Amino acid sequence: MRGSTSREEGDGAHERGGQKQILCDAVLRVAGREGLENTNVQVVVEDAQTTRDSFHRFFGSIDECFRFAYDRRAQELCEKMLAAGREGTDWPAGLRRALRVLLEFVAEQPHTAKSLIIEGSRASSSTAETQELVLKRLARALDSARRQSGSRHAAPPLTGDLMVGAITNTLHWLLVKGESSRAPDLLGDYTYLTLLAFFDEETAYREMESAEEEG
Repeated sequence: MRGSTSREEGDGAHERGGQKQILCDAVLRVAGREGLENTNVQVVVEDAQTTRDSFHRFFGSIDECFRFAYDRRAQELCEKMLAAGREGTDWPAGLRRALRVLLEFVAEQPHTAKSLIIEGSRASSSTAETQELVLKRLARALDSARRQSGSRHAAPPLTGDLMVGAITNTLHWLLVKGESSRAPDLLGDYTYLTLLAFFDEETAYREMESAEEEG
């Protein structure tokens, strides 16, 4: 009997965790679709197909829910990109893999992407801070190119930040215009421009062709 009780308690904890994740996914979708200023508990629970009681079991307010969901999802996407980059056969291949993760995410989950890229910077200082930290991590990952053979070791210190900013800004406008499905088509361009900042033009062009061949 004691073992049975433990399993039931464990199942309940798993279910509660699942409900919390459903709410987190919903608040990011709604904020991206409607704008954070138009996001409220009722709209979120309708999207999540749950109840207000369920919402308030986990969160005291929409702001708390959005901050929690934003922090978790932004860090998760960042880790996924960095992990993909580490799996590349070399630095340029790792760059392509990381960019593909980002671009496919934007195309497949445009409302969540809009929350992470646009709404998060408009929200409370805590989400803006998370966004800044994530972008800094990605910029540092790009800056690791200067340690690679054949790179321009003297690339300006802000190169990584500038490239991350350029990528984020173009994705911002794709999302605003409702053209997120075009994001994967930018893989070759992003690959070329990023590598051109750290390597020579021949390397950048060759890798852009590889990115476009991969589709």
